[in-house]
Amino acid sequence: MNDPPERSITSGLRHLFVLTDLEGVAGVTHWRQTRSLGPEQEEARGLLTGEVNAFVKGLRDAASRLSIDPPRISIWDGHGTGGLHLEALPPDTDRYRHDDPGGFAGVFEHGRTRVDPPIDALAFVGQHAMEGTGGNLAHTYSSRRVKRHTLNGVEVGEFETRALHAWALGVPTVFFSGDDVACREARALVPDLIVVEVKRSLGVTEADCLSHEESCLALKAGGERLVESDLDRLDLSPRFQPEPPFVYRQVKKPKWGLVPRPRRTLEGRDLAEVLRQV
Repeated sequence: MNDPPERSITSGLRHLFVLTDLEGVAGVTHWRQTRSLGPEQEEARGLLTGEVNAFVKGLRDAASRLSIDPPRISIWDGHGTGGLHLEALPPDTDRYRHDDPGGFAGVFEHGRTRVDPPIDALAFVGQHAMEGTGGNLAHTYSSRRVKRHTLNGVEVGEFETRALHAWALGVPTVFFSGDDVACREARALVPDLIVVEVKRSLGVTEADCLSHEESCLALKAGGERLVESDLDRLDLSPRFQPEPPFVYRQVKKPKWGLVPRPRRTLEGRDLAEVLRQV
């Protein structure tokens, strides 16, 4: 494939894009907290919002301590029904709703090409593992429908798809938080990204979690570590770098065992263009 654009991190973070999800948060362990609107999901949203705010505080505290400018921060709510209390996030961040018509691709690429400074790093907060891994609340895009996604025959989850999309645009993935299974999955693709494990999976709907106070302290420390790290010395190149032509396939679960499994195939020679359609 054509080499992706040269990495843009040269002297510290300038614009960090934070992708959030609900299933990788400490204290969120069951589908009833993530699938349906109601009191339990509202409580889960508060937990995610607290972790994101702690992460942002860590970024800014470290920048202040080092007497450098803090990065611009964009935050996208990546949970299908909404996972954040956007009004409770720092008002000087760029905040994007879960139902933004551009989706991840539109919001991310706008920040990469039309914002000054452009996005130069990607972080995941509250991310879950892919389907079939044994992670807590593990799934790939839809916890009800989609079973398996592959890129050039290699199984990928939401993390891999979005991290590779960013990589195709010259943006490295630098930070990840979630359960132990998801953290291992992230490190398998990007060996040196900074990870914060906030819970240990005991099954799809059970986990041993840090308290909310503990997870926020861990996220804050993770943000500080990110700013304090010399990112140019870290190995942030994906271990899986597919070559064209690119073929992305989705296989869906049968409903009640009666409906055939529909497939969707995306093909092309531009990786970002293919993944933009996922």
